Amino acid sequence: MRAAEACLLALAAGSVAACGEPATGFAWDVTLSTFEDRCSDTGDPYLETLTYVLNFDGAAVDVAIDVPGEGPITFATGGIAGCGIDYASVVWEELRDGHSVRWQIEGSARWRQGGIGCNLEPGVDWLGTETFEILYSLHPDIPAGCRVLLNAEGVYVGEL
Repeated sequence: MRAAEACLLALAAGSVAACGEPATGFAWDVTLSTFEDRCSDTGDPYLETLTYVLNFDGAAVDVAIDVPGEGPITFATGGIAGCGIDYASVVWEELRDGHSVRWQIEGSARWRQGGIGCNLEPGVDWLGTETFEILYSLHPDIPAGCRVLLNAEGVYVGEL
């Protein structure tokens, strides 16, 4: 399994939702696909659709992944300005095959809650990129500094 895919799956599987908190926010089904992989030469593209959930506090925003059976798990924070959103995760650390690996996700997109505007084509309500970067690695097959660039395209699915 490639480094980016393994770490993203660990993010969703290793997080725990707070007990008793209702699932709230505004949701988009976002498909992530490999644009450029500088971490692996296998040629295996990453392709996954996740439900992103945004919670707004003025211009600040929490970005979560809706994990089935658990609810939204916040993985990044950021800001909005008009139709633009920029966000970044904390630096995550995990053991991969007994070796320490630290990574981070940064993203930016144009978004809307359905309808028209924001220079988005009809049927597209989220259009951007994400960069998954290995910041530190003691793993012999996962080099520090490698990046996976992802396209992110999605549709607004409503309020939770």
